[in-house]
Amino acid sequence: MAAGQTYKPTARDHSIMATASTAEKGFGLSILFVVVALLGALGMLLGAEDQLIAATGFAVAIVAGSLSIAVRHVFD
Repeated sequence: MAAGQTYKPTARDHSIMATASTAEKGFGLSILFVVVALLGALGMLLGAEDQLIAATGFAVAIVAGSLSIAVRHVFD
């Protein structure tokens, strides 16, 4: 574009950008919850001698894994 010109998005451009943004948000949140689930599983592994720590790690891993899948379905 030449200097002084501005870009005016059309209705079609807006819907394409919103879809890409939503898909990226779902993917990013899914990755975040997978990392949290892995940290929970690691906590479960490292805290194996104490049942409360292992159970908390297991609960974090299960909840985060479930949220990871749910987020992918919500933002898909």
